[in-house]
Amino acid sequence: MLQQAIDRLIENPTDANRKEVYRQLTGTQLWLALRELPEGWKTNAPFTLKQAATLPVLTSTPPEGGKMLLAFTDPAAVQSRQSGAASVSMDAKSVLRLALDMQFDGIVINPGGGWVQIPAAHIDRMLNGWRRILLFVGVPAGFVLALLMTYWFSPKP
Repeated sequence: MLQQAIDRLIENPTDANRKEVYRQLTGTQLWLALRELPEGWKTNAPFTLKQAATLPVLTSTPPEGGKMLLAFTDPAAVQSRQSGAASVSMDAKSVLRLALDMQFDGIVINPGGGWVQIPAAHIDRMLNGWRRILLFVGVPAGFVLALLMTYWFSPKP
């Protein structure tokens, strides 16, 4: 479903199609390609990571500068970008949170084919919504409640 939404966005780059890509990101998995595997890890079978580990993932520098995290919709998309690369699967929200926490300028999904770039500002909005703005402004509590109810019941990007 996410790849289909990306294809529609590429074919017809409208705000509605971009919002659909963002909606599809909730509840889906993304893969991160690894530059290298830690010593002793097997590459021929899936396994569950049972302890914290630092994994070097693929990143890119776009022409305008900055640093983008590369993410993929499936293992085949990983291979189209970097043949033979191992990958890890994570829920998309965790990948988005990782991009913000590691101060990437955004993510590029499926950079080996039909791709989409999501800037950090959009990721922040997807994950944090208006909460950060409301806390900064310090508006009255009743107004915040009314605004949040409107936000919670309106379509998300």
